[in-house]
Amino acid sequence: MEEIGRRDFFGLLAKGLGGLISTLLAVPLGGYLLSPVLRKAGEGGWVSLGRADKFAPGRPVRVEYSYEREDGWMKTKVSRYAFILRRPDGLVAFSPVCTHLGCSVGWNEEQKNFHCPCHGGVYDPEGKVLAGPPPKPLTQFDTKVEEGKLFIRVA
Repeated sequence: MEEIGRRDFFGLLAKGLGGLISTLLAVPLGGYLLSPVLRKAGEGGWVSLGRADKFAPGRPVRVEYSYEREDGWMKTKVSRYAFILRRPDGLVAFSPVCTHLGCSVGWNEEQKNFHCPCHGGVYDPEGKVLAGPPPKPLTQFDTKVEEGKLFIRVA
């Protein structure tokens, strides 16, 4: 068996320690880089908006809700609102965010439509674009009714 010199021993020791440190750093870094890929698509929580029978047909109703969003180690309470419309086939929830530049739309009771004050976007009660620059209809939330309560999925 060949004797190993002090210089070769320390060289192997440095390579071994370098490999160990690289491995220990690669595991969390790999987890950080792969976590968006491994996260389930469409993952989001369901938020209750109250009893489903309180929404009368005919006009959208503004409903405020809040939920806790977790971003890393930080938890923040988020307050938002949605417009709920009762159709013959069920309840629909619209986001109040204009699809043009992200302003908040409001329901105009006199004209029976949604109006964006920023650039004059107009949507019908079904969320479809009637006038102005918005390129798409209002975004709809996923909805479900369980035990008489309306839930929407938030991202």
